[in-house]
Amino acid sequence: IVAWDARLRPAVVWTPVSVVDLTPTLIDLIAPGATLDCEGRSLARAVLEGNEPPPAPIVLDRRPFRSKPIPGLRHAEYAWIEHPWKLIQREGADPARLYDLASDPGETTDLATAQPVVVEQLASRLARWKAEHPLRRDDEERLSPEGAAEREALRSLGYVD
Repeated sequence: IVAWDARLRPAVVWTPVSVVDLTPTLIDLIAPGATLDCEGRSLARAVLEGNEPPPAPIVLDRRPFRSKPIPGLRHAEYAWIEHPWKLIQREGADPARLYDLASDPGETTDLATAQPVVVEQLASRLARWKAEHPLRRDDEERLSPEGAAEREALRSLGYVD
């Protein structure tokens, strides 16, 4: 998704990467060696050298109040992708789901029951990530009892069940 005629050759990166890697990569391309306090990792070296970047876990999350309503989303939902595996956990009572993206990119066959060790390993890594990345203060306020008036206003507009 980046074009820079004077600096980058056209290439395709096949290793799954995260959009959070874009900012550190761009900063590293513009000002090599600059320090930046942000999420993600620079992929500049791999892109400049024409190499695939080393694989790294990717985390996805969907939380209530962050976007237009998502049908059925009453609790935060997280995905931990460590290729080829994708673990999806929804806070609450739903069991985790596990998919093998290499053989099932459409995520049609849940392998959680057949692969409990993989589920346990990925769930542990996701739990550690969640502990290291707690909800931001503004998210906490929206989810706290003190945000009841705001929550009621959102409910009246159809954004919250």
